[in-house]
Amino acid sequence: MKSQYHIIHRDVKPSNILLNRKGEVKLCDFGICGYLQDSVAQTQDAGCRPYMAPERLIAFSKGYDIRSDVWSLGISMVEVANFAFPYPGFTSVPLFAQLDLVVHGDAPMVNNPLYSTRTKNFIHYCLTKDLNDRPTFVDLANTPFYQYYNSMEDLSELVGAYVAEVLGKIESV
Repeated sequence: MKSQYHIIHRDVKPSNILLNRKGEVKLCDFGICGYLQDSVAQTQDAGCRPYMAPERLIAFSKGYDIRSDVWSLGISMVEVANFAFPYPGFTSVPLFAQLDLVVHGDAPMVNNPLYSTRTKNFIHYCLTKDLNDRPTFVDLANTPFYQYYNSMEDLSELVGAYVAEVLGKIESV
């Protein structure tokens, strides 16, 4: 989206990532997306704090770019992989403690042993703290994780079958 439309989503989180029975992945809720000016977003206050990149939470930051959405993707992947919110106790601490945790604390990690090193490395790469070192989506497309899954001809079928199975279980309840 960034290269074609100069848009940053600013609210990437699990509830805004949809999967359908065809195995397609869709990003939804563009209500707070923003336009990039010279590839930089200027407003700080849009989005869900736990998924925001550190640079978006720093008051004196000079803006941010599409790499903040990369961070949010990484946080979302940690949550999905661990079957748990990535910051335990986050909502029970004061706001400034929350901000300090995201900005100065270690990035959450995947602790589920079912995931490959390739997957964990991809997520860790997304969660690079320093914006200048964090990958772009183009950089992510060159990772072993992306290359592996992008080369699977039946990936959409596998994801679609999984979604259909989950939805079937929900519908039968």
